[in-house]
Amino acid sequence: NKKLIPTLLIKDGKGETLRSYNLPVGSHLMIDDGEKIKEGKILVKIPRKSAKAGDITGGLPRVTELFEARNPSNPAVVSEIDGVVSFGKIKRGNREIIIESKTGEIKKYLVKLSNQILVQENDYVRAGMPLSDGSITPEDILAIKGPSAVQQYLVNEVQEVYRLQGVKINDKHFEVVVRQMMRKVQIQDPGDTIFLENQLAHKDDFIHENDEIYGKKVVEDAGDSERLKPGQIVTARQLRDENSILRREDKNLVTARDAVAATATPILQGITRASLQTKSFISAASFQETTKVLNEAAVNGKVDSLEGLKENVIVGHKIPAGTGMRDYDSIIVGSKEEYDEIMARKEEFKF
Repeated sequence: NKKLIPTLLIKDGKGETLRSYNLPVGSHLMIDDGEKIKEGKILVKIPRKSAKAGDITGGLPRVTELFEARNPSNPAVVSEIDGVVSFGKIKRGNREIIIESKTGEIKKYLVKLSNQILVQENDYVRAGMPLSDGSITPEDILAIKGPSAVQQYLVNEVQEVYRLQGVKINDKHFEVVVRQMMRKVQIQDPGDTIFLENQLAHKDDFIHENDEIYGKKVVEDAGDSERLKPGQIVTARQLRDENSILRREDKNLVTARDAVAATATPILQGITRASLQTKSFISAASFQETTKVLNEAAVNGKVDSLEGLKENVIVGHKIPAGTGMRDYDSIIVGSKEEYDEIMARKEEFKF
């Protein structure tokens, strides 16, 4: 009967249940029915699976799954809040797990009867903890724990694959890749910026756009002003100057409100998708779908400003790193005496 869960009950001398444990699949009982036990006694053992000898190629599908941000085939059910566990009814082949927080918030989750439940009745769980067996999806970690937690999770999981083969790789190599996977945000509320709702925007563009409208005003009613129009974004100084002119001429003043910044949530993209959505069309075209990328760039009239490493290597420029940075192009390195000598020569040639 799938609806029944193997449960171990611990009773006192009066027959009252002190504690109950749900037994995992494939576990071995280390005690007999009716046996007297003491605190610290091992009740159940779970046999460890024999490790299969394999090479790195066996773990590479897992690395691909992580870097492409794919959801596993049988994901774990994850708690979204901190709270106490209680079991509900069985609905359509799923067992209901109820989490109730200290504030009274209740979340309900359905776990398949074939899946192993990792929590017990009245257990206290924290947000992000798995309630059933299986891999946790990176999207769940991002939604519940935030960007830092999902970045740490991806690096640790990839390192685990290489660690099993005895390969030591510095974290920074994976961190660079994970950073690129999380450089986009999804706009929730565009506010008074140029973005659209649900648009994917580069994190730097999002911050720059919000900085641009910080402290500015949006004209609601232009009054008798000829220079300002409703919906126009102006600085507080422009608004003050315009209103002072209108006040002197005894005309209706301009009314305005504070500009509203955009809000967004970070998103996780797979490396293929992230590479194709980069700012540089030269970089994207060199990766995949060359014809499609170049067609889109031509239709949109894109200009590649060659900001990244890859596009500069392709066109044969110095990469924008270290002494190759644009800021250092016109810098002359030398001693103070050489500099004074050059400046003295310049003075000689001045007429």
